[in-house]
Amino acid sequence: MVGAFAVASLLSSAPAALPFMRKESSVRLSTQMMMVGGIVNLVLVHCGCIVSFNAYLLLDFGGVICMECSRINFALARSRCLFLEGQPDITRQTVIEPQYRPRSSEVEVQQISRNFDCVVTPLFEKLLSATDADLKLARLIIPKKCAEAFFPDISEPRGFLLKIQDTEGMDWDFNYRYWINGGSKMYILEGLRDFMISKRWQAGDTVTFYRVEPGGKLVIGLRKTSSL
Repeated sequence: MVGAFAVASLLSSAPAALPFMRKESSVRLSTQMMMVGGIVNLVLVHCGCIVSFNAYLLLDFGGVICMECSRINFALARSRCLFLEGQPDITRQTVIEPQYRPRSSEVEVQQISRNFDCVVTPLFEKLLSATDADLKLARLIIPKKCAEAFFPDISEPRGFLLKIQDTEGMDWDFNYRYWINGGSKMYILEGLRDFMISKRWQAGDTVTFYRVEPGGKLVIGLRKTSSL
């Protein structure tokens, strides 16, 4: 892999036509290269598509994307702009401590938007502590202001089951509740053991919460330490 893409083999300037093959998040597609007279002209672009050498687009910032994904991203971006036009920016209206402000890249948000085929807005993020990553506890402490701004209202300490999707679209049921600590509410998500094992999360990783519109569904994502 060199830069944003790699040339599998470029032995001639004459491109060999190859249909688009999309690599879905949950399915690994085997790639069959088309060889014409011993010539293979393929490009693996960062969006995961295998395309013929003449069917990709160089972006202004130096990245590479296939033209089909470029059209999809443009449509999603346009939908996002239309939806957010006139909508209040809750992440700015809500005073969030700097360490919890979302730092998701535009590429990450676009990829999640493509997975859900709708508008996705980053809400907040949290760097996982050793306590957050403890499998025996299997819980995540939610910052108070973030919980009260972005999570459903909660009227009693025992809480309720809250369905949250991961960034691949899988549903997870967590128990959302609070307890009183020093006269203030402390909000937590419990029952995360299976999710923690599935995502291999550990201290130092960053968990990010998003909101999907329309519908207002919560989405949870994990950014591994090694990818920072």
